[in-house]
Order: sequence, then structure tokens, then C-alpha cells
Amino acid sequence: MTVKPPGTPASPEETPSNTALDDAIRDYVRTHVLWHGRQKTLEKFGVSRHTLWRCMKQGRLGKSLPRAVMNAVGDDPDVINAATWAITAVRRVRRRAADNPKPLAEILEDTLRLLCAAPLATV
Repeated sequence: MTVKPPGTPASPEETPSNTALDDAIRDYVRTHVLWHGRQKTLEKFGVSRHTLWRCMKQGRLGKSLPRAVMNAVGDDPDVINAATWAITAVRRVRRRAADNPKPLAEILEDTLRLLCAAPLATV
């Protein structure tokens, strides 16, 4: 084991790297901020504004943000990617429901009535 003076950063060979997990966490945090806003993201993960800023602007995760994401979602990159997709899917469904207040059954019923009322042309 090599002894280093205090304040010397560890070399890249000595630090464990899990790029797939880190990328999944970054994507999840960015998506959460995009759909929910910075304040709600800070409240959900319990991190400081500076920690979130470092992740968003500089791409550095630190320790507390990955720990908070893994506690909330899980520690598997596939699970985190699925949770990222779920955030966007839930928001898209809610947006479509708000744009179209009629339930699907009523829309289909109206369409069938219009189709039955339309005269059919023969060739």
C-alpha cells in the first residue's frame, strides 16, 4: 500500500470505476430535475444545492447524490434506467390525460356514432 501525503488525490487506477452506474445516476438526476424541478429534486434526495449543481453543470456525482439515488431506486443500472423512463412515461400520460379530458370509452363511442351517421359510398 502506498502512503500519500494529505490532500493528494487518488490516481484513476486506484479509484473503482463503474461508469454504467454513474451514467445511469446522472441521467436519472437530470431527468428528475427536468420533470420535477430543482427544488423538489433537492427535497427528494436530501442533498445541497451545491451538490446538485456540481452534478448538473460539471457532471461530478460526489458521494451523497449517488447514495440517495441508490436508496430511492436501487443500485442496478438497469433498474435506474427503468426508473428514468418511468418518470417521463408517467408525466407524458398525465399530460395526455390533461389535454384530453374525455375518457377513452366516450371518445370511441363518439367516433362510432359519427361513423354510423356517415353515408357509405359504393364504388
